[in-house]
Amino acid sequence: EIAFELRGRQAAARGFCVCTRPGGCEEAICEKHAGACAVRCRAGDADVGCLMDPGWNTGWQCWHPCNLKHHVHEYGDFREEVAAIRSQSCFEHADGWLADDSRY
Repeated sequence: EIAFELRGRQAAARGFCVCTRPGGCEEAICEKHAGACAVRCRAGDADVGCLMDPGWNTGWQCWHPCNLKHHVHEYGDFREEVAAIRSQSCFEHADGWLADDSRY
């Protein structure tokens, strides 16, 4: 997880899921689930359940914010977070800037 500050608040992220399909992507489906699940869904700080249908076959990719192969604007709605992370935290990784998203 990468810690950063945005608009005076502390935050953390591992990576960001980005729609790469020109026509748009199918949204993931999260459902309330009391037990364990493979992937938890989060909305801000709230746990909203388990990822039931990730829609990964519809153009979604998860990108590490320190991967310079992706320009900040390519992260869409997450561009502000990525810019903050790149200015504050990417240098803290032992490997420096990442060449790919494999560490996500």
